[in-house]
Amino acid sequence: MNKICLSGVLMFLYLYLITFNKFPLIIFVNGVIYHTFDNNLYLMLYDTFINSILTAFMFYYSSVTRPYATIGTIFFIINLYSIRKKYYSHFISNIIHVLGTQLFCCYGLYLGIIAGDHKKSII
Repeated sequence: MNKICLSGVLMFLYLYLITFNKFPLIIFVNGVIYHTFDNNLYLMLYDTFINSILTAFMFYYSSVTRPYATIGTIFFIINLYSIRKKYYSHFISNIIHVLGTQLFCCYGLYLGIIAGDHKKSII
């Protein structure tokens, strides 16, 4: 169980509770499932795939999310590469994931929901 990253997905629950948008709820539920059983490769791939689809959707439909989605994605890729190469510990990796990936993506998602650009899509 990854308590640091689990605490990070709570911001998506808060975002859901203030906006009642389904995207933060999906991210929260998937994050809780994966970060509770974080040694499962299939859950990691599933969580990454779903988050990538939601990020791409918001990136396409909402221009205000683009800088935050880009920064969050860059943090995710660098963090994933660095932990595979063992440049730093899992503890540092978890902190970087929460502050670099989850925080930026959550704030970008918040701006996109407030702007309402995603409602112009067919969904």
